[in-house]
Amino acid sequence: MYEVFLNERRLILSGTTDQVIVDKKIRIITVATEKQLTCEVAQFLTGEEECLLLQGDVYRLWEWFRRGFKELPAAGGIVRSPKGVLFIFRRGKWDLPKGKTDKNETHEEAALREVTEETGLTQLSITSTCRSTWHIYLSDYPGKKKEWILKETHWFFMQASADEKSCPETAEDIEEVRWFTPEEVGEVLQNTYASLKNLIRLANG
Repeated sequence: MYEVFLNERRLILSGTTDQVIVDKKIRIITVATEKQLTCEVAQFLTGEEECLLLQGDVYRLWEWFRRGFKELPAAGGIVRSPKGVLFIFRRGKWDLPKGKTDKNETHEEAALREVTEETGLTQLSITSTCRSTWHIYLSDYPGKKKEWILKETHWFFMQASADEKSCPETAEDIEEVRWFTPEEVGEVLQNTYASLKNLIRLANG
C-alpha cells in the first residue's frame, strides 16, 4: 500500500486484499487500466476531496502513478536523546528536520546534513531506518513551467547528545528547535502535517 499526501489530502493506492482503515469521507475506486488511473488522479489533483482510495494490482498502480510526476528524493531525521524527540517549528507548524537529497549524496548523508543545518546539532548518529513518506505538490519556480512533483522523503532514526545545544536555521524560516518528551508529543500532533502524524506516533512508541 502507498499513501501519498497533497497538503492535508490523502491518496491511497492499495491491493484489493490490503487492510485499509476507511471512513465515510473516502471514495473507493477499483482501477483496471492506466487510463482510468490517470483520470482519477487528475480529478483528485484539481478537486477538493479529502481522501481517494484506488484499488487493484498495487505494483502496477504505483508504476502508472509515478509516470505522471517528476520525482524528487529527500531525507530527514527523527532525532532522539534523553530529552525526548526533536521537532522544529516552521511556518506555523511543528515539523521534522528534512530536505532534498543532493546529487551524488546518499540518503543517509543527506539526512545527517539536513538535520545539522536545520537544528545546529552535529553529534548525531543514525541508529536505524524508518519508512518513507510521500507527498505531491505543484512546483512554482520563477521562470519555469509548473509541474507536479512526487517527493519521497527517506527517514532515519538518529541519536543525539544530551548536552549539545541546538540552533534553528532562521534562513529556512525555522523559528524554534525543541525537544518533546513522550507526554508532550500530543501537542505536536495537534499542529503538524498529516503526512507526519503516523511517523511521529511511531517515533514516540
